[in-house]
Amino acid sequence: MDWLGATFMLLGISCLLVGLSWVGRPSPSGWGDWRILAFSCVGGFAMLGLVLYENIWATQPMFNLAIFNSIPTIMVYIGGLLHGLLLLCHLQNLPMYLILVKYLSPALAGLGIVVITAPVLPALLLTAKMGIARNASLSRWVVRAGWALNLLASSCFILLDAETPSPGWEGKDSANTNTNTNTNAITTISHTRREEGEQAVPRSPS
Repeated sequence: MDWLGATFMLLGISCLLVGLSWVGRPSPSGWGDWRILAFSCVGGFAMLGLVLYENIWATQPMFNLAIFNSIPTIMVYIGGLLHGLLLLCHLQNLPMYLILVKYLSPALAGLGIVVITAPVLPALLLTAKMGIARNASLSRWVVRAGWALNLLASSCFILLDAETPSPGWEGKDSANTNTNTNTNAITTISHTRREEGEQAVPRSPS
């Protein structure tokens, strides 16, 4: 286990998320706030240190740039990053909508989030059962369909208001899927463990 690499990863991502979260606070200084700049800089330097350490000094690296040997592989990880950010926005803003607009209690808002995310597990089990990850052409179409549903679900945010019925906001976010199934279809078996580690990094915001 590469403990130092894991420490760099958690420190970098956590500091970046703290800095980005604080930007939205009512503050006259905005990005000029020294605390926001400090966390953002620490996070950025930690991620840079992670890249250098994993590729120069680590004896058993969790990550390896050799995995990024083709355009499809690179696009999968970029998609993982974007999907993680998309899930972060959805799961942060939807509870605010339920509490501030629909006037639900925190307990009911949490239950609503559980209802929204519940279809993910059966979908993943079905995907594994069908062996989609072993079929390169089929897995790519699944990812494309998932992104189309993501775009549709994200666009439906503008339709949510105080009069939206429960099935409306429940169905909106249930369209979210993930891109993990495509990584095994386009990379070699020898890189499987590193794929899992590297796929966790771009999706970690969610």
